Amino acid sequence: MCYTAELLAPTWAEFSVEDEEDARLMYTGRLDDVGPRTVSEVLEQARGSEPGVVLLCHERNPAHCHRSWLAAWWQAQTGHQVTELPHLARSAPPGQLSLKL
Repeated sequence: MCYTAELLAPTWAEFSVEDEEDARLMYTGRLDDVGPRTVSEVLEQARGSEPGVVLLCHERNPAHCHRSWLAAWWQAQTGHQVTELPHLARSAPPGQLSLKL
């Protein structure tokens, strides 16, 4: 199943910021504004009847991606550890995170 969670995607303003730390602060500030309950509802909707959620990313360096920013924010807010999944093949996406809800 594929689901796009627009709330969790960076906005054009966040994406356009040159300074990575400023972009991260804008993104996580927006997550703070909606709160973990709303983010959880979005993730639950994305999950559907599946056992979990996997976030995919096309960034070569996951540390420079909103997916990693979301993972760090989620862990800080909920205490739930977010697991980085290993690459399974050279053709696999550069990074994947699995969130437990």
